[in-house]
Amino acid sequence: MKATRESDPGLRKSAGQRKPVWPALLPALFALVFGGISPAAQESAASATVPPNIVFIIADDLSWAHLGAYGSDEVRTPNLDRLAREGVVFENAFVSTPSCTPSRASILTGRNGFELEEGATLWGYLPARFATWTELLAQHGYRVGATGKGWAPGFLIDREVNPAGRPWNGIRNRPYGDRFEELQMSDIDYAANFEAFLDAADETQPFSFWMGTFEPHRGYT
Repeated sequence: MKATRESDPGLRKSAGQRKPVWPALLPALFALVFGGISPAAQESAASATVPPNIVFIIADDLSWAHLGAYGSDEVRTPNLDRLAREGVVFENAFVSTPSCTPSRASILTGRNGFELEEGATLWGYLPARFATWTELLAQHGYRVGATGKGWAPGFLIDREVNPAGRPWNGIRNRPYGDRFEELQMSDIDYAANFEAFLDAADETQPFSFWMGTFEPHRGYT
């Protein structure tokens, strides 16, 4: 696939002329993080001398219409509703690509799916030349981790770890028979793995953690 890209002068020229979006994207990311916490916490964080910690939560195939914060009375989502009440609710947003891997690649890189070459497909790979905000945070001293579904499904070509962060999936819920398989649910204990990540962390080092649930996914949506 690299040979095909390099053999197309027009594509190579276009890619070379495109400016990175990170100078604009990172401030927006931090604005989003601070926008999702209470005013008192915002004031405290603003006066701190250390960078903020970041927890990014993403669900699989979860529609906005199935959240109480957006008016649903069919599905109970009290914790997400609380985040909405204490933070910011977006009412005009869109998904860059209606597919798992390229959509997550866009989230991580700040680029449209069609710009990501091999990263624009399901079961592809994300070329290392496309920087991710998790990589940039790591370069600036952050400890980066992830649990559940990160950038997926795909292949780790050009990269040593999942672009979402180094996986923390070792702690599993205790299955009862084949319950998880029948329900098409993951047995990864997201909360416990996040706690393990925190327990192993240096409290003086800022962290970024990606929590990606495999649920609800199709069959429930």
